[in-house]
Amino acid sequence: LATMGYITQQLVRIPGYLSYSSDVKFADMPNGLGAISKVPAAGWFQIVLYALYCEFSTQNWLKPDGEFDFDGAYMKKMEGADKRVPGDYGWK
Repeated sequence: LATMGYITQQLVRIPGYLSYSSDVKFADMPNGLGAISKVPAAGWFQIVLYALYCEFSTQNWLKPDGEFDFDGAYMKKMEGADKRVPGDYGWK
């Protein structure tokens, strides 16, 4: 998948501007690691800010340290989970 993404960057260029204020077009950006140095500081700030948002918005700050039962908003306990034994996967 990573190889296909790298090959696609060689063949396909998105039209338009990456930044109007800096006059940077998508076609002006190099491929691969060369693009790291071409991203403006405000762009890196947005990337880091979004990554921090993703990290901290999924944390459950009310649980004591070391308690990892993963009963968050995305997972629900199965019916009768408290009566199950190890190796019981819920089907018969």
